[in-house]
Amino acid sequence: MNGTYSIAVICLVCLAYASAGNILFLSLLPAASHHVWNEAVVQALLSKGHNITLLGHERTHLKLDNYTVLEIEGFHDTRDKSIDAASLFKLNSIQHIFRLWDFNVEVCEHDFKSTALKNLMNYSRDTFDLIIFDLNAGQCLYPLIEYFNNPPVVGVSPFGIPPFIADVMGNHIYPYIPFYTLPYSDRMSFWQRFHNVMLQALENVVKWCFYMPDFYRKAQKYFGEDILCFHEVERSIGLLLTNNDPVFDFPQPFPPNIIPVGGLHIKRDTRLPEELLEIVEASKHEELLEIVEASKHGVIYFSFGSDKGQLPSDDFKNILMPAFSKLNQTVLLASENVDLNVSCILNVSKNVIVRKSFPRSDILAHTNTKLFITHGDSLSIQEAMYHGVPVIGIPLFGDQHSNLAKIVNKNLGKKLSYFNLGDQLVYDTVLEVIYNPIYEQNMKELAKKFRDQPQTPSDRAVFWIEYALRNKNLSHLNIAAKYMRFYETMSLDIGVVALLCVCLLVYSLHTIYQLILRGVQASPKVKKRSRSKQKKI
Repeated sequence: MNGTYSIAVICLVCLAYASAGNILFLSLLPAASHHVWNEAVVQALLSKGHNITLLGHERTHLKLDNYTVLEIEGFHDTRDKSIDAASLFKLNSIQHIFRLWDFNVEVCEHDFKSTALKNLMNYSRDTFDLIIFDLNAGQCLYPLIEYFNNPPVVGVSPFGIPPFIADVMGNHIYPYIPFYTLPYSDRMSFWQRFHNVMLQALENVVKWCFYMPDFYRKAQKYFGEDILCFHEVERSIGLLLTNNDPVFDFPQPFPPNIIPVGGLHIKRDTRLPEELLEIVEASKHEELLEIVEASKHGVIYFSFGSDKGQLPSDDFKNILMPAFSKLNQTVLLASENVDLNVSCILNVSKNVIVRKSFPRSDILAHTNTKLFITHGDSLSIQEAMYHGVPVIGIPLFGDQHSNLAKIVNKNLGKKLSYFNLGDQLVYDTVLEVIYNPIYEQNMKELAKKFRDQPQTPSDRAVFWIEYALRNKNLSHLNIAAKYMRFYETMSLDIGVVALLCVCLLVYSLHTIYQLILRGVQASPKVKKRSRSKQKKI
């Protein structure tokens, strides 16, 4: 009986692996945060036995037989040195749009020269059963979909759903959803809505009028002149998994082809993940936990993420360190811009521990963590929300402004402007958020709602990816708006025609009125003339 049971289990395992798919994952935005989110999707698929080939710019800590990474090397080495963090703070919303698309042009030109792309092109054209495409970058590599015989395509977006991605799925513009650079809530005044809609429309105009034609010409040089029109390529993307959730984000309606999986990257198990052992050795991790638990007044975690665009070192020295040194809490400060060998220059006090990186998930999950100071990227905010830790944010660029507007709007923490930073202001704000219980209470309440789901975001993402593998054609999920321009879904063309009709009607009525008026004015003169003639006779 036991032998029969063992054979049955083996058969089931073999059947599961036999149904596994060969998946190409295109993660072409050079950003560590995007890689963290995308590789969370990868890990979930790998655990189901799928074979993943990933083309991207980031290195991986995962070493598995069914995971192949084609790393595009060299972009960070040249690009990161040219980033001026202070200049990013000064960008307005229109400059943000062009800056992001200019960045995508740089990525595109670099990727075409890479060895990793050439190696991918050597794969058999019927290798992949499915393609997953991070739609935030890499539009110039759309022809890879056609090159590999047009398998079903699932889009993903760790960045949420900005207008240029919503446009792909036919979910064009909602005037009450703030543009990702704007600090507005979903309850806007007329002029805020006007500003918001103009930016949303501008991004799609910029995308299709300025950049997509250039990407298409570049792609033609690499893949050949007869590649498919990029409008048609985007219409072939059957499904989008987006890093949105209705608890933290402002609620919005999604069509059936958009699946919100916000917080997918969050590790439900708060033990140290194995892939972080290369960053923090086990002994140092235990030492860190002892420090966190020993802090009588709690711990403050400061991190601006793993990307290079961070606060300049002078700000650490002149603003943050003087503020932190006055606190009773232990401050864990992570920054790529801080040289660990010059802590004496930064005047680091005993209550401040500076390192290049910390295991963020573990620290935020600890009950002794009282506050998280961040630049406000989506992944960090979602982890803080999941673990119920209030936030102070200093937005740098992109969606960080919108994320921190939500923090303030929901009373989950405070936002500080980079241009008004001062050590006393930082100190006072930290004390306000830590000792006013309303922020922690609100964040704990939000955490309760965020955790209350019928399935984890990761499980939901895997289901829909495997759904795409099973069903291939996902056109039944697409709304008609996907095949329309954004101005058509907003009925702008109808509005223009209606306006012309009204103008024509007004003009016609005015003309008729003028004719009648002239006739009325002319009739008495005719009568007077006729009477004068009768008198003469």
